[in-house]
Amino acid sequence: MNNYKVTASGLNLRIAPSGSIKLVLPKDQIVTKIISGLASEEDWWKVETVINGKTETGFVKKSFLSAISTEFDFPEPSSTELGQKMKLWATFYFVPQLNDKPGANKLLDMNGNSLGVSLSDKDWCKAALEGTVNVKNSQGKTQTFNFAGTGDTPQVNCRVFFPNLSTIEKTNKSRFGISKGKYGDGVDGLKLVPYRSM
Repeated sequence: MNNYKVTASGLNLRIAPSGSIKLVLPKDQIVTKIISGLASEEDWWKVETVINGKTETGFVKKSFLSAISTEFDFPEPSSTELGQKMKLWATFYFVPQLNDKPGANKLLDMNGNSLGVSLSDKDWCKAALEGTVNVKNSQGKTQTFNFAGTGDTPQVNCRVFFPNLSTIEKTNKSRFGISKGKYGDGVDGLKLVPYRSM
């Protein structure tokens, strides 16, 4: 079975090909292909997904799915490799995929130097909140930037977009660095790997 990501802003999960709508899957929802469509319905795939903690199955148009590249293939650890039990606080992050906007807010490093890309107020605040951002420049080159620390002065007022964020003063002063990993860097510069890094 293969995993795919929803590319449409909303994708109908149907009870059968061309059947009634069961629910709408949001953009970037991960689905697992169970079977391809029948010969007469080859553009439909039966998929399985977990949404709101519940496993759902149904049919979707395959043209609105994108294969997820597997950049790692680690085996599941054995019980003897797991070590002692730990209590973890789970958080959810995603890497915004944004476009360079020349003349807007530059991503700055810890010394206040430009990292070569700029974002709108809203996009800059998304990047500051998530801590990692993927920016495509006008030549189509994509680069990942990671939170590096906070500067002395605020750059953008993100309270407009996140009015209830308790750390807004620090968020407004976010500074960045060029990431070594495609999905950002963690503690000690370790490359973050989706569904693996803690």
